[in-house]
Amino acid sequence: MPAGDARGDARVNTATGDFTTPTWLEGEDAELHWKRDLAHFPAQLTELDGELLRTLVGGGYAAVMQANDLPFRYVLRRLWTYLYAHDGMARMTDEEREAMRARMGPIRERMRTTVSTRWTREWLPEIREHLEFWEDLDPATLGRSALAAHLDATLERAARLWVVHFELVIAASFAKGALVDLYHELFTPDSPLEAQVLLSGFDVLTTQAARALWPLREVVSEGAVRDAFLRVAPRDALAELRSEPAAHALLEALGAYLEAHGHRCQFLLFSAPSLYEEPASVMSMLRHMVERPDADPSRLLGLQRDKREAAEHAVRERLRFYPAPVRDEFASRLADAQTGVVVGEDHNYLIDYTSTARVRQVLLACGAALATEGA
Repeated sequence: MPAGDARGDARVNTATGDFTTPTWLEGEDAELHWKRDLAHFPAQLTELDGELLRTLVGGGYAAVMQANDLPFRYVLRRLWTYLYAHDGMARMTDEEREAMRARMGPIRERMRTTVSTRWTREWLPEIREHLEFWEDLDPATLGRSALAAHLDATLERAARLWVVHFELVIAASFAKGALVDLYHELFTPDSPLEAQVLLSGFDVLTTQAARALWPLREVVSEGAVRDAFLRVAPRDALAELRSEPAAHALLEALGAYLEAHGHRCQFLLFSAPSLYEEPASVMSMLRHMVERPDADPSRLLGLQRDKREAAEHAVRERLRFYPAPVRDEFASRLADAQTGVVVGEDHNYLIDYTSTARVRQVLLACGAALATEGA
């Protein structure tokens, strides 16, 4: 049976192994340049993953471009079971291109200068409201009609979250870029990465999750618990601990950790189990912490923070003899860029991985309901 989706997917003839010509979802798809997205999606996708990524992620990007009257495109298609992307600009005349360039400056400035206020007043409250919608209800407890309504609401909220995703990602990117541009203009650094030191060492949600896991290494005490934890591969460690009577305290601590930090996927795939469902990577990280007592994430974060603060002090010293407007502009861009770092990291945790895991639970409940009905 050929693999693929007749609505825009290319197929593989399993008898011959030959790739067939795609039945393009849109007529112009045949004229676009497509590239495998190996960074985000190296593995094969389910048809449902492909459809949701196309509509949610691709749709979110398109909505933000349309709202800002920008001609950039990011189109996603599942072809030959892998994710392909077209990343480019819409066709335009020379006059249209010049008009676009004229618009870009004010758009970039508006986005980067409002990233901090929009994050605290708009984006983060909205993200949390959507997540609370899923946290407050177990979709597996709903009847058929209520579950169908919940699915509709889920897809609507997920679509909105991906609009927010691209709004804040683009704004954060502009903020960081504006700082780096001014840094290079003022100081002519030896390395293109020199300015990045100013954007490191922030306690974002991902580092907070790592720091919350660190105390559990103390629960992996010497003796039977440590032996049970270390004698098998991380993917088998949880089952091994459940068979060890002395591991009760560790299992309880792991359960609390997964309840707090495990409701997120490792990958941007709705078919990917959450950490709560499949905690192998958590066990692997904990094992690394047990075997490497120098890997304390709080200590490592502190080293990065100290390095950043030293770099900030050095920059202030270098700026002492610059005019006040230059110093003020640098301070403004630095604040915006540093907020952009937090926005960029925390949105990954909250939207890309947590909301994906929550949507997955709704999809699983729908699948279970259909299976129960014999569909």
